[in-house]
Amino acid sequence: IRYYSVQYMMKRVDLPEEDFIELALKYLDEEDVMTVEEQIEQPGIRQGVKQGAKQEKYAIARNMLKKGMPIEVISEVTGLAVNLVKKLKSGQL
Repeated sequence: IRYYSVQYMMKRVDLPEEDFIELALKYLDEEDVMTVEEQIEQPGIRQGVKQGAKQEKYAIARNMLKKGMPIEVISEVTGLAVNLVKKLKSGQL
């Protein structure tokens, strides 16, 4: 719950992330603060991170397709297989 509370506060405070973390650490015990690695280990977070990265690759590939870039270049840049880029182009994904 603390993790989600901190995430919420970070979105609401007009401070750079590093400054917010420094300020938060002044008021929290070090053992109460999760590292990024610990956060990723939370149930569902790892899968969400992977899914988000995949969706980001798809979005980048779609933008590159809109710009008329060759499928092979898109595949190389995004790391997506050529057949997946072709599916994105045809609207199957």
